[in-house]
Amino acid sequence: MFRITEQRASGRLVLKLEGRFSAAWVNELDGCWREARQNADGYPIWVDLTDVDLVDIAGQEQLTRMHRGGVRFLTRGALMRELGFISRDQYEELELRVAQLEHRLRLLEAAAGPPAGRPVAVPSNDLPPADQPPTPTP
Repeated sequence: MFRITEQRASGRLVLKLEGRFSAAWVNELDGCWREARQNADGYPIWVDLTDVDLVDIAGQEQLTRMHRGGVRFLTRGALMRELGFISRDQYEELELRVAQLEHRLRLLEAAAGPPAGRPVAVPSNDLPPADQPPTPTP
């Protein structure tokens, strides 16, 4: 669910967003923003993101356009401050960096071997055939 509410308070026009802001709602917010710009009567426009749970890439791009258009944001927490101002290219670069770090971590874990006290799984191709008795260990 997503909701947009327009409020005038403290010498500013506020578009309050609530819920999950996804691609399906970009056009709706864009229309509200355009209408707010026409009706702002010189008031600055703010977007209140304090009750937003999630912003997807398309939502982030819309918030970035609005920020470049002069909109200010009310946020809660570091994550929401970051979400509104990241481009698709930056997001894809971050995804690539995370994938590279995960790969390096897997390589380091493989080189270190299993943690002490943890049983080691033996690949099935290392086991003797079922018709052969196991090789005794000295």
